[in-house]
Amino acid sequence: MRYILEVMDGSGEGPVSMMIDFESEDEAVREAHVALAEMARDGLPKEPVNMMSVELFDEHKRPITELRLTFEIISKQV
Repeated sequence: MRYILEVMDGSGEGPVSMMIDFESEDEAVREAHVALAEMARDGLPKEPVNMMSVELFDEHKRPITELRLTFEIISKQV
């Protein structure tokens, strides 16, 4: 079955869409996990976006799931 992965890499630029064939929805979700982990390995998201994500859609652009990594710096100074 054909799926669409939309990738936001944290750069602040728009999403990149890829249409890929997978045997099952579970396989497509696993690939989305791998894609997000690889993006994080290459560098954490930076301000002003502070977020990277991989959204998974079916071939008709119906949403299935979104994986999101958000990076926050929380000051503990008074």
